[in-house]
Amino acid sequence: MKTLTIGTITLKNRYIMAPLAGYTNKSLRKMVLRNGASLAYTEMISCNALLYKNKKTFDMLPKEDEGGRIALQLFGGDIEVISKAIKIVEENAKFDFLDFNMGCPVLKVMKQFSGSYWLKRQDELKKLFHTLVSNSRHPVLIKTRIGYDENHKNVLDVIKIAAEEGVAGVAIHGTKTQLYGGNVNYDIISEAKKMNLLPIIANGNISLNNISEVEKITNADGYMFGREALGHPTIFSNLILKEKGYPIIDDNIEQQTNFLIEHFNNLKKEFGIDTAISLIRG
Repeated sequence: MKTLTIGTITLKNRYIMAPLAGYTNKSLRKMVLRNGASLAYTEMISCNALLYKNKKTFDMLPKEDEGGRIALQLFGGDIEVISKAIKIVEENAKFDFLDFNMGCPVLKVMKQFSGSYWLKRQDELKKLFHTLVSNSRHPVLIKTRIGYDENHKNVLDVIKIAAEEGVAGVAIHGTKTQLYGGNVNYDIISEAKKMNLLPIIANGNISLNNISEVEKITNADGYMFGREALGHPTIFSNLILKEKGYPIIDDNIEQQTNFLIEHFNNLKKEFGIDTAISLIRG
């Protein structure tokens, strides 16, 4: 198996569970880690909510060993608030990487000048990255997109600044701010990899069916899976089988039923039955 080294940490393989709001809670993270993912992300955690001591937000923080490596993802638009939030998670959470979201295109996040809005704030990125790295005891990742809109493809400039300020790695979603729509531009991810400045994780519509093609185009160091993993945690064990040259194992109804029951029971323990029912309905 090829491994992935980011900062001081070597991941056992190159296959990563992406952060998904409303989905990548502890229950799902444990499931994908057990099925072979080398790293799993938390949901996006608001820096502002941490400073306001919001209970729901504090409950989102990982606080125990979950069976594998965890990346804690923060989002925010105010650098001073971000600095204070990092200190809070360093004191109250258990994780392996600090990740900062520079890719979310959701309107309520953008209104905070956060998420992918940072791609329009390039003159502030040096200060942002310095703040992230200097305040974190963990390797810092950023998750971003290739650009803000049709007139911006500035992820390569972002990577240069990130490398200069000590960021350990970059995950790139191969679209601009189009939610899940738009064509994925793997060529830009390939250009980022050719810069040879930081480990590059490719993200965006990657599946068991096209992983070989995406790898050939991008030569990325790692590969991130989001929606493809929902309901199918065995995508990670199958990716491992595929890399080793073994046949993949198709999901069957008995296995899927067992996963559903396991997931529901874990959600019930984590959130209570009412929330578990709401979450399992998706």
